[in-house]
Amino acid sequence: MNLDELRSKYSDLFADTVKFRCPEGWVSILDKYFDDVRAALPSGVKLKFVEVGEKYGALTIDIETTEYPASDIRRRLGRAENLADARSEHTCPDCGERGTMRDDGSWMFVACDRHSRNVKPAENHNARYGSHGRYFVYDELSDGFVELPVEPNWVEN
Repeated sequence: MNLDELRSKYSDLFADTVKFRCPEGWVSILDKYFDDVRAALPSGVKLKFVEVGEKYGALTIDIETTEYPASDIRRRLGRAENLADARSEHTCPDCGERGTMRDDGSWMFVACDRHSRNVKPAENHNARYGSHGRYFVYDELSDGFVELPVEPNWVEN
């Protein structure tokens, strides 16, 4: 599947004006994300996807809505977005193969060894998330989040 096919598959979720500024290697991540979004939204509720792109090496999804969904739906949408973000930090955007976050000193990006431009993986990098006083890291094997037993030494943004 490519971005045009993805746009067609989920055309009921977004307006024609949505900007896809992300590489083809992340199409499978977006496919899972939009499938989760479709499952979370009640019939007739639509979201306005403004832009789907890359920032700081990871997938970003910008949404506007005039009708704010119920809290349980917001939680499901937030989890879907966090999973998409975390998956992108482990997927090469060029080819879709397993990748790692890399830092060349001026730019962070995800790449497999083949597309790494000889930049070594960033040290101690793992997608971290905080919510309501609980902290999580992404576990690639389970494709989910694992709660940290203690508060980490980073600040929730």
